[in-house]
Amino acid sequence: MPVVASQNLQKQWISFNGRLTPADLAALPQEALVELADQAQRLPGLFQQVFPTARGVANRELVLHELTALILRGDLGFGSTRESVIRKKLLELPTVRQATRSEQKGPSRTPIREALGILAHDGLIRSQPQVGWFVSEITPAQVREILTRRSEMEADAVATLAGQASVEARVGEAQRALAAGERATSPYEFMAADTDFHVALAEAAGFVDTPSIIRVLRNKLHLFRSSHGEITKDQAATVQQEHERILNAVLSHDRDLAVSGLDGHMVATWSRLERIAAPASDSASVKPAVREAVGAKG
Repeated sequence: MPVVASQNLQKQWISFNGRLTPADLAALPQEALVELADQAQRLPGLFQQVFPTARGVANRELVLHELTALILRGDLGFGSTRESVIRKKLLELPTVRQATRSEQKGPSRTPIREALGILAHDGLIRSQPQVGWFVSEITPAQVREILTRRSEMEADAVATLAGQASVEARVGEAQRALAAGERATSPYEFMAADTDFHVALAEAAGFVDTPSIIRVLRNKLHLFRSSHGEITKDQAATVQQEHERILNAVLSHDRDLAVSGLDGHMVATWSRLERIAAPASDSASVKPAVREAVGAKG
């Protein structure tokens, strides 16, 4: 951690009368938490009381991130997986090994169980007592519901963002996510950039709860997609073009064009997913549902 960052944390510690709560720590970037935990033993007594909490929060967030990646990449499969097997897979990852290098046996069971509980709440996995954990199978009906909900929320976000005077200064993260999509070298990297783009637009609009909801819903769509085969380069290029149209409309302060661009993106997303898995009977119902949800916001 840079000296300035350490000094800022010291000031924050003092302002809290020597107490940093778990909530305070959770608001810090993961890199800062890991570095804080490493430096705690070298900063004379200042962070000693907070060391266990900092390490615990950092490990939980790291495990949650890496476990989500294992699921979306298909590395866990859909059969039952015991917690001990999941822990072994996590320990094989360089990021986890590095973050837990001071712990002889790697991360404790607590952050793993916390991460499993969060992902179960989000609907990506489910538990069967005495058997293990199962990756959820997302159905076409769920995909339709997800796209409809996203249309409603994200139409609000892009319309709000397009109407803001300082939009150019707000879309930096969305532009970086778009660039990351161009650089992606694997389907998982592209899907992560795809999610980051949509989340960034909602955050830029000033929405507080919507970004986290979008991330959960996007992860479910990605799970559905990865369970039926990887996204192709041509499909990824098309998604990038759709994202660019939305962003350009936002930058032009054209609310109607931004919403219609999002509408078209959602319908096209369903069409891509429909071709790989959805029954023909769902096709006629989902497209009007998505259009209706977005059209109401236009």
